[in-house]
Amino acid sequence: GILLSVIIAFAVGAFVQFFTRLIFTFKYQKNLKRFGSIWGGLCIAIITYFILIKGVSGSSFMTAEAKEWIQANTWLILGVSFVGWSIIVQLARWIFKVNVPRIIILFGTFALAFAFAGNDLVNFIGVPLAALKSFQGFAAVPGADPTTFSMAFLSGKVQTETYMLLIAGAIMVITLWTSKKSKHVSKTELNMANQDSTNERFGSSGLSRSVVRMGVNSSRIFKKIFPARLRNIINSRFSRPVTTSENEAQSFDMIRASMNLTVASSLIALGTSLGLPLSTTYVTFMVSMGTTLADRAWGRESAVYRITGVFTVIGGWFLTAIMAFTVSFIFAIMIDLGGIYSIVALFGLALFLLYRTFWVFRKKEKEKKEAVFEEKGNDIIKLCNDYTTKILELVPVMYNDTIEALHNEDRKKLKVLKNQAKDLLMKTKNRKNNFTVRLREIEEDSLQYGHFYLQMLHYIREFSRTLDDMISACYEHVENTHFGTSKIQNDELAKLSEDVKYIYISIAQMVKDQNFEMKKSCKETHEKVLETIVEFQKNQVRRVKHGEDTHTRNSVLYLTLMADTKDLVVDAIRLLKVQSKFIVVEEEGIVAVPHTDLT
Repeated sequence: GILLSVIIAFAVGAFVQFFTRLIFTFKYQKNLKRFGSIWGGLCIAIITYFILIKGVSGSSFMTAEAKEWIQANTWLILGVSFVGWSIIVQLARWIFKVNVPRIIILFGTFALAFAFAGNDLVNFIGVPLAALKSFQGFAAVPGADPTTFSMAFLSGKVQTETYMLLIAGAIMVITLWTSKKSKHVSKTELNMANQDSTNERFGSSGLSRSVVRMGVNSSRIFKKIFPARLRNIINSRFSRPVTTSENEAQSFDMIRASMNLTVASSLIALGTSLGLPLSTTYVTFMVSMGTTLADRAWGRESAVYRITGVFTVIGGWFLTAIMAFTVSFIFAIMIDLGGIYSIVALFGLALFLLYRTFWVFRKKEKEKKEAVFEEKGNDIIKLCNDYTTKILELVPVMYNDTIEALHNEDRKKLKVLKNQAKDLLMKTKNRKNNFTVRLREIEEDSLQYGHFYLQMLHYIREFSRTLDDMISACYEHVENTHFGTSKIQNDELAKLSEDVKYIYISIAQMVKDQNFEMKKSCKETHEKVLETIVEFQKNQVRRVKHGEDTHTRNSVLYLTLMADTKDLVVDAIRLLKVQSKFIVVEEEGIVAVPHTDLT
């Protein structure tokens, strides 16, 4: 039943949003003047009925007679509400010039908050209240045996005191208002519903790719069925205005926001009145995803990632339920067998997990803030130079640490470096993928340097890829308990490490100072390193030939490191060539002027 409600919510959300967008388009202000009152009256009438069915009917002050009357007079309530709200909305537009979608969003947010509060309040205080009632029931029977005392009285309806509900509600409000995790959950849904391509949070999967291919093939079939004129008319209704900056862009407009709330409210109210099993959270989320699909926010640029996100969220729901069942079963057995000792141990485990979760989340949020701070600003030259300098200073450190850890067969150190390299690779990938987003925020007079920024990102990406390949190979080598580098191999790699450090640190300093006087020295060192690499490769071949090095895997890894080192220095010099074409001079702002190439 719950799984079926998820599918229905997605389909209905997409269907309703499609026809709503056909009527109002993305430039909806003109059509709102014509149909705004009727549309607003219909939406608010549905939301009003939802409040009566899902919210008020579950409250303690609602009598059984009133509930029966609401159920028996559904169409009367909807009809009167529709006419009444349509008149009120029209008067509000004439007198106060109100924005109709804002009114719908206000009502819908209140209605869904009403429903969510009821459900979550039960989840929040249900278990502790059950424990409290159990203790009170046990205390009311003097001399009762705790091992045989029956809990059958909990199966009946329990009336919770109002003050407890108020206290629990206040705690929930404060927590939701101040919790960064709740904002993180909201960001996830907004990211998946965003009208534009963004920095996608989820990757791609085989299932999502198959779904997207099916969608693309289906669209080709529909193109053959429907005439071109009809398709052009529909496409014109879905034409969106272009946003020139990230500040102007929104995840979605008020029309879609209104439909999210209205459709979710109507489906939840309908399911509740029919006594069908459904989840308020599941329905609301899937309606949002359905309206996103109908608005063509899942284009070829983002569909595969967002569908993966939907599957991940749905899978997480069911996985959470299975884990909760399993863990509860295990904990119950532990408490039954271990008694007070198990309770103390589990309590300590809970505190540890809470602290660890808080610490990990706080660390991730700090890293995100630092990353966002690094990317702020319209000065593309300075932005690029700062980031380039940071990476150039990091690469030789990681290179040297890898050489030492390989020689010492330090698996833990290599694992840390491997994770660091993966993280660096992902960050550089995201930065390169977000190149077009950054261009929208750049001042018009700096756009001519967009290609310069892109070239920098390309070479930084190559550094990261080479470093990741090199460290992963070393980690796998040591992980499989193969021999580390011999003393002579380590000495040769250490010599190369010094040269790599000189090249990278020199380039970093030149980029930072915008002074390229050391470029000739860098190029000479680069040529020397290439000659040294060839010499060391020949030495290794000679050692293998004469039986001085009998470890095959060790030799293969060493030669691989030589090739990776060559790639690192070659890409560094290429980056220097690009950088040296521009000298940044500060005169009432940043000005870039052509400079002589290295060659």
